[in-house]
Amino acid sequence: EHMVSLPNSTGTAPGITGMLGDSRIFVLPGPPGELKPMVQAHVLPALAGSGHAMHQHQVSSFGLAEAPLAALLGQRLQEGHDPATGIRVSGGVIHVHLRSADAALLAREAAMVRDRIGRYALPDGCDTPADALTAALVERDWRIATAESCTGGAIGAALTDRAGSSAWYVGGLQTYADEAKVAMLQVPEQTLRTWGAVSGPVVEAMARGAVEATRAQCAVAVSGIAGPDGGTPAKPVGTVWIGSCVQGDVRSRCVRLPGPRARVRAWTVHAALQHMRWHVEGIEAPMRWDVQT
Repeated sequence: EHMVSLPNSTGTAPGITGMLGDSRIFVLPGPPGELKPMVQAHVLPALAGSGHAMHQHQVSSFGLAEAPLAALLGQRLQEGHDPATGIRVSGGVIHVHLRSADAALLAREAAMVRDRIGRYALPDGCDTPADALTAALVERDWRIATAESCTGGAIGAALTDRAGSSAWYVGGLQTYADEAKVAMLQVPEQTLRTWGAVSGPVVEAMARGAVEATRAQCAVAVSGIAGPDGGTPAKPVGTVWIGSCVQGDVRSRCVRLPGPRARVRAWTVHAALQHMRWHVEGIEAPMRWDVQT
């Protein structure tokens, strides 16, 4: 069959479609901003009309490395399995994609995948830990504050990425220097001298201070060694402490994050928000958490 041009409403390059034997072929521009609208406008309606429509589901997670996650999925990743299952990693967040013509089978399989991933899985419809924490806060009508050292405001930026964020975000304090932690968050000087800025007692005091300063229902705090310098044998580069305060209950945990400075900072944001969601939702967190992919 002769090839037909497909209009591109968001760019200049058109798509084309035509039959190759018994199969319909679509050739579309690659940039996501053009590809996605064209899939919605041209590909999905054609599939729906063919009687071969495919249903899709995504289960996202953070904090469980790709290899053990793949081991949990086992034979589901093999070619020919229905639903077809694949893994995509983006910025440390792992997305499990499932696709099947059988909607009921897809729903059952997605629930099984989510159950196997456990606490690391994000709720349906959430692509990032920021989405998941935001949903938990909105459900409770709570607002959160942030106290950041190694991330320099990136956690607050993630929480305000969506419109209407004043409904769940009060504000944040960026306290890199020890004197800022003391002056702005009332972290005791003795705590800093005894434990050092990258420690559980300090991030707990930071989270508590953020709640007291903002009157939010909860707060998350981070302090870490993003590198490339500053590490020690006891606290190597990639060591990050996360503290959280939820209605007066204060917790902290240490995570080890791999990679260069930019990756440590970016993954600290995800790790802090995942830790915070666990605390808000009362989910038991792992005793040890070395985040890798």
